Amino acid sequence: MKNIPLLPNEKVLEKIRFAKRIFLIDIVLLLATFSLAQQFQRYSLVSFLLIFLFFPLLIKALLDFYRINFHYVYITNERLIYQKGLIFKRLRIINLSEITEILIRTNFLDFNKILTTYKIIVFNNKPLVLKSILNGDRVGKLLSSKIMLQNNQSQ
Repeated sequence: MKNIPLLPNEKVLEKIRFAKRIFLIDIVLLLATFSLAQQFQRYSLVSFLLIFLFFPLLIKALLDFYRINFHYVYITNERLIYQKGLIFKRLRIINLSEITEILIRTNFLDFNKILTTYKIIVFNNKPLVLKSILNGDRVGKLLSSKIMLQNNQSQ
């Protein structure tokens, strides 16, 4: 972990990785819109709309690149640690006992649950959304088992 102090009896169980496939899909869409805009006439309405569509796709690709390379998520046996950025580190540390609900959304064609999106509902806080993470089934099982174990211990 990048300079994040752990508690004395805490160990890292899983480092969540984000999928690079999303960034590659963004690049392909950018190239497709740009090439289609070039194929149409220079001052046509379709060309203008495609170039207008190009800029939001470019912003989305840059944000995905930033999230893939500079966001780190760790699951320990007591907490979920979400670090945004390298220079200005913004930490969000969530105790597993504060998590009340985990919502899972996956693509219809993603049978192996490789690319999943998790929305983690936290007690008295705004939810944490993890988009397009790899090995989503393993992460979901790990989080839900830790939450169920802590709920059983509290009762």
